[in-house]
Amino acid sequence: MVYATDLLAMLLTGKRVNEIELAFIPMKTPEFKQLEPYAEVQLSVTFPFFYMCIFLLPLYYMVTKLSEEKESKAREGMKMMGLNDKTYFTAWFILMLGIISGMSGLLVASSSYGIFKDSNLYFVFLMSLLYGMTLYGFSFFISALMPSKKSSATLASLLHIISFYVAFAFRGPAWPTYIKLLLALIPNCALAFTVEHLFHCELQGKGLSLEFAYIEYNNFSFMHGLVMLSIDVFVWGLLGYYCD
Repeated sequence: MVYATDLLAMLLTGKRVNEIELAFIPMKTPEFKQLEPYAEVQLSVTFPFFYMCIFLLPLYYMVTKLSEEKESKAREGMKMMGLNDKTYFTAWFILMLGIISGMSGLLVASSSYGIFKDSNLYFVFLMSLLYGMTLYGFSFFISALMPSKKSSATLASLLHIISFYVAFAFRGPAWPTYIKLLLALIPNCALAFTVEHLFHCELQGKGLSLEFAYIEYNNFSFMHGLVMLSIDVFVWGLLGYYCD
């Protein structure tokens, strides 16, 4: 009550009743040197989720546009005017490549300052580009299965999110390499395993380089991830073309 009364008197009179002395002592905690292993695991789990959510935007865009063309019979009209399937798929591929390239460049530029400052940014960009292009065939696959725009967008979003959590059951060194390679045929699993290796290299203080890209961590290497994402682009593209 004494301090409250003094404060009230100071507000009314404009004069300080008692002198208040403050002291500032810096560095009360030890200097930060390295993240704890638990924090490293949490970051390697959380970051792919944000990656996946960012790339949900081009997936949603492409699925809805393909479904709109399907519902409005616009593609049949273009075929009547001389459009062939090769030109149609190539045009969508070029459009998707431009969108994904721009997004990958922005992601690499924004993460190069505080997240992947010691890693080779070319590898990070290539990982982002390959992962984004897996959505090209996946979009054709979903739009071929569902009859409407709403159902296609809903199913694509659900499968995109649910497939990410498959990788959680197969994290760590308990699972052999061939199991993880098979799971990496699911693009979100390939992304989760690859980013786990990337964060391990980055948080060890050395960053990802060509040498470390071939060294396995938890039975999976960064180069494994790039190869499997390249295969995913081809496999899902072929599957989408066949279903369409």
